Amino acid sequence: MALAVVITNKRYDTKTVRVWFTVTASGTYPTGGDTLSFAGLGLQGVSLAPLWCEVQGINGFIYAYVFGSPASLSNGKMKAFVEQAVATNTPLAEHTNVAYVAGITGDTIVGYADFLLR
Repeated sequence: MALAVVITNKRYDTKTVRVWFTVTASGTYPTGGDTLSFAGLGLQGVSLAPLWCEVQGINGFIYAYVFGSPASLSNGKMKAFVEQAVATNTPLAEHTNVAYVAGITGDTIVGYADFLLR
């Protein structure tokens, strides 16, 4: 299921716009990341994928924005990384293709993205 994205603030300058947003995760995490779409969110003057995007939460999970191919407003992905082995100093693994863990669905996930104005 696609993520629910809500824009909480915007700042326009002459060439770019920065948007701050919240993300709500629900359903099942798809292999390769869940769609994080900025299409249809009322971003005036924006038609291309973000120049940069950061996503973070407060529950200790790691989130990464991955550009689609070809990159667009609607095909970026948010990958979620979780501990899969109870071991010290092991790398985090990508969430598996199952229902989101409660720590992610209950997380406060926020981010910002920078877009070029056209």
